[in-house]
Amino acid sequence: MKVPGTGDIFNSLDVVVNSADISQAQIGAFGGNFISDTNAHTPTEGFVFMAIQVIEEAVIAAYLPAFDGNTFTAVTLAAGTVIFGRFTTVTLTSGSVLAYEGT
Repeated sequence: MKVPGTGDIFNSLDVVVNSADISQAQIGAFGGNFISDTNAHTPTEGFVFMAIQVIEEAVIAAYLPAFDGNTFTAVTLAAGTVIFGRFTTVTLTSGSVLAYEGT
């Protein structure tokens, strides 16, 4: 049985993580990608994109893993919109975004 130590907690995947790492991820301390083209983008190995912030009005062509049910592909997203999730790939149709990395 896994037991978190001091400052450690279980994340949504039942993995022990340090609470300081979660705080760093929330403020973008792990970096990210500025995306302004139509290529598929993936995070650094061992990371996921935890948030996608729209910089210039954008349309997302594809993302993985996809949400169950309705998706937000082909929807125009206003600048300033932030979408949270655990994305392994992001592809734009237009616009620009910052995709923040985390664990």
